[in-house]
Amino acid sequence: MIVRDEAELLPRFIEAVDGLWDEWIVVDTGSLDETKALVEAAGARVFDHPWTGDFAAARNAALAHAQSDWILVLDADEFVSEAGAAEIRRVIRDQEVGAATLPMRNPLPYGNVRVTPLLRLFRNAPNIWFEYPIHEDVTDSVLTMLRQSGRRMAALREEVEHVGYIHDRAVAKDKRARDQAILERCLGDDAGDAYSWFKLLSLARFWNDRPLELETANAIEAELRERGAEWLEGKHFAGELLAMVGLVLHQQRPRIAAAFFDEWMPVAPHSCELHLRRGEMREQAGDVEGAIGDFERCLATDARTQNQQMATVRPRLGLARVAMARGRLDEAFAFTEAALADNPVDPEALLSAAFLWQARAAVPSWDGFLAWFTERFEPSKMLYLTIAERCVDAGQTRAARRYIDAAGGAADDLRAQTIEARCLLIDGRVAACRVACEALVGRDARAGLGVLVCDLIEGRASSLRLDLDVQSAHAAMRLWVDTLRACSKPQLVDDFRAYAGAVKQVFPWLPAALAA
Repeated sequence: MIVRDEAELLPRFIEAVDGLWDEWIVVDTGSLDETKALVEAAGARVFDHPWTGDFAAARNAALAHAQSDWILVLDADEFVSEAGAAEIRRVIRDQEVGAATLPMRNPLPYGNVRVTPLLRLFRNAPNIWFEYPIHEDVTDSVLTMLRQSGRRMAALREEVEHVGYIHDRAVAKDKRARDQAILERCLGDDAGDAYSWFKLLSLARFWNDRPLELETANAIEAELRERGAEWLEGKHFAGELLAMVGLVLHQQRPRIAAAFFDEWMPVAPHSCELHLRRGEMREQAGDVEGAIGDFERCLATDARTQNQQMATVRPRLGLARVAMARGRLDEAFAFTEAALADNPVDPEALLSAAFLWQARAAVPSWDGFLAWFTERFEPSKMLYLTIAERCVDAGQTRAARRYIDAAGGAADDLRAQTIEARCLLIDGRVAACRVACEALVGRDARAGLGVLVCDLIEGRASSLRLDLDVQSAHAAMRLWVDTLRACSKPQLVDDFRAYAGAVKQVFPWLPAALAA
């Protein structure tokens, strides 16, 4: 691992990896706190390496000192669970495995979570090294080692918790500015650095910076036109890069997006991301057979990709949506059940299963759905909250609260607290709903639309300033308007309608929604 001034997190990290490592190599790039003393006391071998603005150089310095058969790469803000440590120990005993991805769980701004498989575990070999100064990557040399040795890549299931990009911590360490500056410096030195373009676009999407997204995606497309397909051929990230560019530039025009993916598919013909996104665009454009073909091709990439979630759950749910649109609910439910078998806590899969259960049942019962699920999978907090959301969508606040309680209550859980706030509005308790939404805005800007709806019901002037993109703002407003329409006090809908004109320019669809 490489470190610099990580004394705040190291006690927890040291406890998490206790018993996991046989040899612990730490490269310090200039700590001024107690970092070196802490890791030395825990048994690490510590080496100094001057910081040059190049993460790959620091990683490779650490690799040069490693003598064990396997390399596990972790940072001080990444925490392995006890079950995760046991899974790592199991996989390194498998002689057929040469490397493995670890699912990194990243809490995102506004209460969202992203789980990304990262290549962090591989056999120690002299021809393996990290590339790229920022978001350093070892994939190419590890894939070469796997081909030469005949071994395979495994995908671990136990998640590693990453706290480095929780918004407050990222801001405190100014990671966005640091990362963006390094990437832009790399591109200033070499405008053809495809990996830096890829990471700059990823950064823009992570921080929801729409202007930077558009600027970067347009610049990448210009490079593609100038340099041709050879620019990305053989790059392991090519499919993901092209998928992002197509979505950023053309998502609102599905036929054009599908044509963009058609044009560049030969660059990465086995990319699950490209097949998935082209399938989604074909689905939206009404090309049902084309969408089915892409979703099936995406599933076929399962053995080739690091991103198992993208190659299993997502295409199965795409096939479920297509079947649903054709009225084949039993077929859609079967695809959804298969997606749940891949990941029983996937929010979209749970929502699809809950919706289809309700649509297929002669007498829908959420307790019946829970019993069906429990026979096949382990019930989870995500399951109970999904049912609670379906209940509140139907205006059933008592049932919603019962499932919130089953999930462990609303304390400190953003999703549960949002459901409870919606329950308050349905029950006609506008002032209480407003207070609840105000308390959530700091963690999820979308709750600000709940505040706005309450303000309009009460005829109150609103001075909200929210960090939301247009698409998220419209989706959140629709959620709160739909919640209001389920309200037990119809007068509140009339009160809202009387003042809704104040935001008609921002939400032009609002009058039609209220008249429906």
